[in-house]
Amino acid sequence: MAQGVTTTGGTTRSRAFILLLFAVFVSLLPPAAALSSPRAAQAAQTGEQIALTNVNVSPLSTLSLPESPWVSQLVPSSVPAGSGDLSLLVLGSGFAPTTKVLWMGVAMSTIYNSSTSLTALIPAALLARPWEITVSVTGASYGVTFYVDGPAPTITALDPAYMTVGGPSASLGVTGTNFAYRAFVEWGGAPGGVLQGGRDSETHITATVNAYYRSFAQNVTITVRNRTGGPVSNSFTFVVGNAIVPSVASIDPATVWVGYVMNVVLTVRGANYVSGSHITLNSVEKTTTSFVSASQLSVPLTTADMATAGTVYVAVKNPAWTGGGSSMGLPLLVQGEATDPLVTITGADSGWHNAPVPLSFAASDSQSGVQKVQYMASPVVPTWTDGTSYTVPASTQGRIRVEVRALDWCNRVGTAGAMVNIDTTQPRTATLGNVSVTRGKTAMLKFRVSEPSNLSPTAKVVLKAKAARGNRAATIGTLKSVPMNAKQAYSFKCTLAPGTYRWYVYATDLAGNTQRNVANAMLTVK
Repeated sequence: MAQGVTTTGGTTRSRAFILLLFAVFVSLLPPAAALSSPRAAQAAQTGEQIALTNVNVSPLSTLSLPESPWVSQLVPSSVPAGSGDLSLLVLGSGFAPTTKVLWMGVAMSTIYNSSTSLTALIPAALLARPWEITVSVTGASYGVTFYVDGPAPTITALDPAYMTVGGPSASLGVTGTNFAYRAFVEWGGAPGGVLQGGRDSETHITATVNAYYRSFAQNVTITVRNRTGGPVSNSFTFVVGNAIVPSVASIDPATVWVGYVMNVVLTVRGANYVSGSHITLNSVEKTTTSFVSASQLSVPLTTADMATAGTVYVAVKNPAWTGGGSSMGLPLLVQGEATDPLVTITGADSGWHNAPVPLSFAASDSQSGVQKVQYMASPVVPTWTDGTSYTVPASTQGRIRVEVRALDWCNRVGTAGAMVNIDTTQPRTATLGNVSVTRGKTAMLKFRVSEPSNLSPTAKVVLKAKAARGNRAATIGTLKSVPMNAKQAYSFKCTLAPGTYRWYVYATDLAGNTQRNVANAMLTVK
């Protein structure tokens, strides 16, 4: 028994372990040496405990077991989507000439370099889109991840870009492009911290800045990656600093009017404004506030903002992340309108015109100011039309009424009107019979001057007489205002030498139009 192992007693657990070792050793021996005597064969059949002697078994350190293949590294480990055909170097151990590289379980064309190196030929079609692939080899129980990367992410904005020192955990919105489903935000850049949170969409990530990161002032570089070790985005600077307290130095306008219909944009100037700062009216935030710069904000005022006379206090409130709260306010005076606009018309008169008449309009308002001026001149301009001038055309005949109105910014109305008389029609003249008179006696000439009834009401008439054989006409009489469209009689003492004459009627209306015809009749002087 000097060189053997005896199984003689001990616990049941010790016996089982010894039998296991025995079975392993025997399986490694040549069949002839495994059982070298009838006594051993009998013990194998009956399970009898025996002592083994003179059995030559090599130590375990000399056993040569076959090595399983395994993959340790890929070169390269990633390529951009859309790459061409790829020669992928696969490093590991246990490779054989028959070992194949598996791409998601599918064998690729493989070149055996050595027991630690293979080259796989990956066609471009498998690299066309972003995805993650497990690369292994035949006989291996696990593989290594290969990445086909999409476009690198980009950052276009941080919201907010500033937080105050000492605040609680708060959300940080990162806006950009090409955010993949596992995109994450890096605090301080790789290998800096990774913020908790995740992708909302391909263009937005919501992350959390924890209380520790806000515990001291710092300027931090923010980047995004779609995977660990993947392409990194451009960087934005995020600031952790002291509270940003807004202030108001001036407002414009400082006065508005009840019922104002003007598109009033209230401009507030001061300091320490940020994106998200809101103008407040009597502590009510105006969410339509526009951020112009760190020293200027603006907001359109609504009719409701100016509905009641009184004082409205204008202040600025910064968002919570600034820790700045609200500023002191300045008064905005809302006044009630008490006057109507004053309207004037220039260019109109009571006379008659035979040419276009240009008019101009003006308006003033001592309170809210003039909103607009409008005019109407029926029938040519039958509706209210915006404008401060209008020329009444000569083609418009008769008396034209021009109305003008002005509206102030509270929609109060002031009005004015004027008449413009247009007459481009030549009057007609007519004699009403021949006349015979003795020299030195009174003669009566009867005539008529005519025009449409809506035109010049009177005309200047000149009566002349000319001898039948003479060239010179003598003026018998001048009548300055002869009514139109009525029979007229003019008496005069005849001093003409006896003979035969023709008497004529000349007329000029109030617009300056002369007669279309010169009517005449016989005048006989005895």
